[in-house]
Parts: sequence; C-alpha cells; structure tokens
Amino acid sequence: MGCGAWSAGSGGFRTWAVPEAEVLLPDTRPELENEIFSSTAGLIRLQAAVNEVVSFQLALRAEGGSASVWGVLVEDLRQGEQVIGADQILL
Repeated sequence: MGCGAWSAGSGGFRTWAVPEAEVLLPDTRPELENEIFSSTAGLIRLQAAVNEVVSFQLALRAEGGSASVWGVLVEDLRQGEQVIGADQILL
C-alpha cells in the first residue's frame, strides 16, 4: 500500500501510518519510519495470514493552518501475483 509523507501545496498536511494499538495524541509527532510505515519507500507494510484481519491507523496533521480531507483513495493491494481487491478493504 503506498502512502506519501506529504501532500502538495501550502496549508497541506502530513500523513503517516502507525500500528493499530499505538496511542495518537494531538501533539504526536509524525514518524517517518516505524514498523509498518516507511516514508522513504512510500509504503505501509501489513502482514496477515489467510482469513486474518489486519488494521492500522492513518494519521494526518495539518501543516501551516487548517486542512480538509475530502476522501481517501484505496487501490488494490498487490504483492507479486497476489492481489487483494480494493473492494475487499474497509475504511
């Protein structure tokens, strides 16, 4: 799953991902690299066995004022020939 660390434009926002159980507070600083997120690679890494559910938190922080998020686009998850269709992903 790809995830950019910045949105374009002034008044944009920073995005990053953290594990599902991590506590996020209003003053939590963005993590550019952690066990599931790599800003450098632009990836969120998730692992699960067949029929397991896996989750994470997508964090957003406004930069230079306020920002609005109007939607999140989810694409198919792919690894080699294996594909989980976007229609199977719940937000």
